[in-house]
Amino acid sequence: MQNPVIIQFDEDDSYFMVVEMICFNLGLEVGPKAQSIDETRKIIRDIEDKKLIPNIAIVANYLGYDFSDGEKLAVKLKEIAPEIKIIAYSTDKETIWGDYLAVKSGLDQSKSLVQILCELTGKEFKTSNIKETD
Repeated sequence: MQNPVIIQFDEDDSYFMVVEMICFNLGLEVGPKAQSIDETRKIIRDIEDKKLIPNIAIVANYLGYDFSDGEKLAVKLKEIAPEIKIIAYSTDKETIWGDYLAVKSGLDQSKSLVQILCELTGKEFKTSNIKETD
């Protein structure tokens, strides 16, 4: 995937920063982000209207109502964008509704967001993507 469109849904804004830093070090950019159900609805409308064609969605369990928000959103995303790859970004190691599970702790590296994004995009994680100056 050369330049995938990555969207993110998470109630906790600190995880937006985590994803931004990971993507920066992969040479990727994160597109639209939603922190609430209302913001999520806007992104869904943009996908339905073909204004946005995402390749990867990073989705947390909770978006403001209950801990099944992420699962409901994953079902909707697959309905309107069947090719999208959904990363369930969760603290619960038993989450099964995404195409991939990224655990929000660094304890299980086989389920790290870095590992999954590398696999999906073919990009290599670098400790820095800041260009060297002469």
